[in-house]
Amino acid sequence: MPLGLSNRILAVIIVLVVVFSSLLGIWYYETYVPGTLYLQVFRSGPWVPDPDCSTCAWGADPTILQIYVNFSRIDLHSAGDSSQTGWRNVMGSTGLTRLDYSTSRWSARMLPGIFDSVRLNVSSVWINIQNVGNVSYSMAGGGFVPPFDRGVELRVQPGQYPHMWVSLTFLSSEIKARNGPLHVSAYAVPVFGNGAYP
Repeated sequence: MPLGLSNRILAVIIVLVVVFSSLLGIWYYETYVPGTLYLQVFRSGPWVPDPDCSTCAWGADPTILQIYVNFSRIDLHSAGDSSQTGWRNVMGSTGLTRLDYSTSRWSARMLPGIFDSVRLNVSSVWINIQNVGNVSYSMAGGGFVPPFDRGVELRVQPGQYPHMWVSLTFLSSEIKARNGPLHVSAYAVPVFGNGAYP
């Protein structure tokens, strides 16, 4: 074989190895290098009508002093999988966490993916009610799966810092009745790396 031909074949092989190695590196990076997800949970309400103004907006119930929730497990659901499969654990127990109008915030390192829902399992709820004290509750169904606002999906990738805001609204009447599990109205908002709403 002429020397020039063998050099050309060697050059083609080297180029193919470099291209294949680059593609393999990109695939590995986007599949196996963890990203960081920031999860923020806050309470909204419970709301009650203003007794002095029938046309005013509802305000926060001043007799509900504090709400504490123990999230026993938080999972994200991979987009495209069935509702029974595709759940990926983000974190275990958060411990007893005080929910305020500002956020309780956690971060988790996780493999890249695209997610379409979040599931928050709740092991206990404690609520401090004015003139009553601390009352223990359970959560109906053991937790909840809030829908993503506007159907936006959450994308976790290495080098980016997506946030997930979860808003919880409890019913004042359920809290004060103290006779059964609580139901919560909730929604989740994926917010992308720069903090901007999608």
